[in-house]
Amino acid sequence: MLRRTSPLAEPPDGEPKWHYRVRFVVRGHWRRLIDRDGHPYRIWINAHIKGPDGAPLLHGEKVAVLAR
Repeated sequence: MLRRTSPLAEPPDGEPKWHYRVRFVVRGHWRRLIDRDGHPYRIWINAHIKGPDGAPLLHGEKVAVLAR
């Protein structure tokens, strides 16, 4: 399974229990936001590299997983 089937009950407190060990490319995408008046709007997030500085860059072929 690639996604949770139910939402988390409460956000965890303290430090995260996992950390990225590699860097990877994130494609450009739209981010949905809501302004102070409750009106939705979108902003474009440019492609960027995500992960810790100095970690190896993960690159290679894209893989799609199909699960029932």
